[in-house]
Amino acid sequence: MRIRLVVPAAALAALSLAACTDGATTPFDALADSAALRGSSSSTTGTARVRLIAMLTPSASSPFRSAKGKVKWDSRESEGKRELEMEIEHLPPGTVVEFFFDGVSLGTATTNMFGKAEVELETENGQSVPASVAGLSAEIRTAAGVVIVAGGFPAT
Repeated sequence: MRIRLVVPAAALAALSLAACTDGATTPFDALADSAALRGSSSSTTGTARVRLIAMLTPSASSPFRSAKGKVKWDSRESEGKRELEMEIEHLPPGTVVEFFFDGVSLGTATTNMFGKAEVELETENGQSVPASVAGLSAEIRTAAGVVIVAGGFPAT
């Protein structure tokens, strides 16, 4: 049995979930320690999975008002695996974007012929993924640094 949560960011503030850690020391661990989630989430089989999704929206002054983005955080506590994925859509094909999570650049990508781009980090691949996302922000910017969409996870 898996527990899967897909919650609008505004409703997330009312939830209390467990931070999943694997003991690794990464640049995100210090951020996660300061914003750790409280409580627990488990299933009858002992395999806890927590998945949080926050929508990223353009500001009123964004040059890309139709753009949509999201950031997904997935933790499988019993397996010691975590994933962080950011994506954007509804941009002109060939647009170069840069992904930021809590002020840290995760990399750049060029939108495909459908106007979509994404970046994904996985602890399974030796990449740093925060043990908690409570209170952390996300932005996707143009190559020139203009914020296209922004949002984040509320602190609990």
